[in-house]
Amino acid sequence: MTQTPKTTARYDGLAEWYDERIVHRTYRTVGWHPPAPWWGEGGIRERLGMRHVPLADLLNAFADAGLTITRTVEPRTDPVPWVLALRAERR
Repeated sequence: MTQTPKTTARYDGLAEWYDERIVHRTYRTVGWHPPAPWWGEGGIRERLGMRHVPLADLLNAFADAGLTITRTVEPRTDPVPWVLALRAERR
């Protein structure tokens, strides 16, 4: 079933509603992101920048390199995961 995204007032138009999940528009922006006002002054994003790689592109890069992913871990319990650890072996 295809649903049309709707902007929700409670997120001030910065998020879209997809089948009961909130997806921020910039999560799908691939590549280097321009500086944003919420980046911490002197923080890592300000120093190095921010580049988004979609999960599918990341996982496919392992296959393209002739590797098989044998283990995945998100080692923290934060509500939003920020680390993904992978173990891969050459086929």
